[in-house]
Amino acid sequence: MDTIGFLGNITLSVSTAVAENRISGGVGGITGAIPLPRPNRLIKCLVNLMMDVYTVDSYAKTRIGMQFSTKREQLMKILKKLARLPRVAAYNRDWRKYLKVPAVDADHSVETFRLRNGQVLQVKNDARFILNEIYLDRVYDMPGVSYSKLINVLDLGANVGLYATYVSSQNPTATIYCFEPSNSNYQILKYNIRRNNVNAKLYQAAVSVEKGTGFLSKQKSSVEYSLVNQPDVHTEEVQCVGLDQIFSLCGVERFDLLKIDIEGHEKILLENASDEWLLHFDHLIIEWHYSWEELERVAQRLRAIGFETEKVLLEKHMRFLRASRVYNRPDKAADPHRSSAKRVDADADKVYPT
Repeated sequence: MDTIGFLGNITLSVSTAVAENRISGGVGGITGAIPLPRPNRLIKCLVNLMMDVYTVDSYAKTRIGMQFSTKREQLMKILKKLARLPRVAAYNRDWRKYLKVPAVDADHSVETFRLRNGQVLQVKNDARFILNEIYLDRVYDMPGVSYSKLINVLDLGANVGLYATYVSSQNPTATIYCFEPSNSNYQILKYNIRRNNVNAKLYQAAVSVEKGTGFLSKQKSSVEYSLVNQPDVHTEEVQCVGLDQIFSLCGVERFDLLKIDIEGHEKILLENASDEWLLHFDHLIIEWHYSWEELERVAQRLRAIGFETEKVLLEKHMRFLRASRVYNRPDKAADPHRSSAKRVDADADKVYPT
């Protein structure tokens, strides 16, 4: 085993599997040996990555306290991510791109990733981690829900279409209705849908309480664009579709699944959605950007109208609510106090009750 030292007693080990230029792994039904670069090339990539982000000069090494401790913690996080590379390589032919530090203009650059299932996807550089969240960690999977049985899926906050392509990889016959207001994201969304023959209908619009014009803040990364009340130098004017327009616009009265990831606008959307509106969906999965207590109130409301709910905390910062309608099951009758909460460790693929 070859070992490289970083920052005192922190080391990076290169196993004999890497020395033999192959790593075995399996993700999403794909198994087998994955070719890696030659050891010296891989080591050089890792060293460049580490030192580019965490260069420590002789003066910094003499410091003690929080600065050094913080660097160690950050470095350990990077090493943890590097440990995931064999699993990334098992589904993604272009896994090596994750070794590169994103460019300064990452928000404007686009990378192409070739997946081992045959899909070819364009992703903004600052959003490439979303591929792992969806295809590797499967954050939008729901226990007891098979994508192969879904017919109509509504995707609010489609971004560049990675959730839609994932659904299509599980069920090519499902129709995904994608709403995305950002023009730059929408152009990539169109490419990804057409390039991979996804059965989807695309709408360049945000879904809000009422129909009209809205303002999309683009001050943060491309996966954090959100509707705001007033325009400024960082906003883009977008079209908004009202809640009650969705069904007539899509020509669908009932959806099998509703996925919401709209960067904070989900709270006002759900507060203004009627019970009748919510009952147009059999399953819901919502990424939540507010407190755990506020999420519980949403869960209580859904349980009161006949849903089972599950709150999920993913890696301490991503909150999800999963909800499914209960049909003709006396043992699962609607109960406003019935709930479950779990913390999911995506790296270990384990679920921990809380």
